[in-house]
Amino acid sequence: MSILIEQIIKQISTLPEDEQVELVEMIADEMAWRQSLKKSTTKLEILALKANQEFLNGETEPLFPLD
Repeated sequence: MSILIEQIIKQISTLPEDEQVELVEMIADEMAWRQSLKKSTTKLEILALKANQEFLNGETEPLFPLD
């Protein structure tokens, strides 16, 4: 564990329990969000590549025609 994390844990331990729980929940939510984003990034990359290939193959139409 890094020194910074140890220092932060010491600071958090001085807070009331409900605030400690709130901080832990915030950290857990952030970690879950980042993990979810990592998983979805791969899916988004695949979709983007597919969309680009369809565009290059002339299989797409403009959403807003310029006429």
